[in-house]
Amino acid sequence: MSSALTCESTTPAGDGPQIWAGPSFWEFCASRGSDNGHVILEWELAGIAYAVSLHGDTAENRSAVTLIAGHLKLVQVN
Repeated sequence: MSSALTCESTTPAGDGPQIWAGPSFWEFCASRGSDNGHVILEWELAGIAYAVSLHGDTAENRSAVTLIAGHLKLVQVN
C-alpha cells in the first residue's frame, strides 16, 4: 500500500500496532510538500486505506498517532 496522504515518497519505518483488529505500518515522508517530515501510521480495512500522521518521527508523536488511530470511530453521513 502506498501512502494515503499526499507524500510523494515514503520510506518504510516499521510495523505498527494492531488497529481495528488488523495490522498497521509506519512510514516516514521525506519528500517536498506539506507532509514532508511526517511520521505516518497506515492501515487498511475493507479495501480502504487509512492514515494518521504528525510532523516529526519521535516516540511522543508515534504514541500520539497510535492513540488517535485507536480511538477513531467511523460514522456514516447521509
